[in-house]
Amino acid sequence: MDDPIKVIEEARDKRVKEADVKAAIDILEKLEEEIKDDVVLSYDYPNLLKNLALCYLDIGKVKQAEEALEKALEIAKTNLNDIETAEIRVVMARLKLQVSTIDDARYYANQAWSFIGTKKGDRFTPTKVITAEILGEIYYEEEKYSRAEKMFKYALLQANKVNFTEGELTTTLDLVNYYIVRGRIVEAKDLLENCIEKAKEYALINAYYQLSLAKILLENGEVQEANKLALEVFRLARKKDLLRLQAESAQVVGSTYAEKDPENADSYFKKAFDLYNEVGYNLPKKHPREEDWFNNFDDV
Repeated sequence: MDDPIKVIEEARDKRVKEADVKAAIDILEKLEEEIKDDVVLSYDYPNLLKNLALCYLDIGKVKQAEEALEKALEIAKTNLNDIETAEIRVVMARLKLQVSTIDDARYYANQAWSFIGTKKGDRFTPTKVITAEILGEIYYEEEKYSRAEKMFKYALLQANKVNFTEGELTTTLDLVNYYIVRGRIVEAKDLLENCIEKAKEYALINAYYQLSLAKILLENGEVQEANKLALEVFRLARKKDLLRLQAESAQVVGSTYAEKDPENADSYFKKAFDLYNEVGYNLPKKHPREEDWFNNFDDV
């Protein structure tokens, strides 16, 4: 049997670098059957389940993701694997932020930070990055904007310190989207341009970069270009069954139609709203041009 760590990394590459989440799930579910009852190999089981949960979240299988994370936490704590436990709690916080309450998300994020926040040494830094990142997202949702920005910048600094490319890309994207919503478009554009070439090596992350670029283009009045980019992301997400990305990209496509093609705008906003509701996602913060439309459907 292949080394479980190498198989998990193969699945991660399928998900992040190829945006082939279903292939990643197939790899991980097969490995799960092989190692779940093996006393020696089961040490890697929480890592497997954490990555499987991330895949399930991508395609909107929230219940399966939560079950995988609960099992992963139980095993990791039994194995006294503190770093893995912290990372599982970060993923659980992300799940709770998407489908539950900020309080639930904060509970898991704070548990992760209470362990990792004071640790010294490069081996702890990637975990510190993803924990600071989710805390920044929680602060943002709470409208504690200065704390959110501070946490995103801290995460980015730590990621750069240890050449954690994936962490650099995702925290940069957090800051870009934060700047967009706060109306700091020049800063968003400059920051995005720093990493957009590097993001092309990570197909799943790159899709979110292209979506953020579409938002920036829209803010700068380049509506046709924004529409083209957002539609490309929506079609990719639909092809790959990436429900969260479908919802977010449909929302941006709707924004590009909002001023000149209300019928098409309504169609895509409804697609977004239906996808958020299908999975039970919390509605994200909306740009003012989307606010009236989404408010009409909040009670549907």
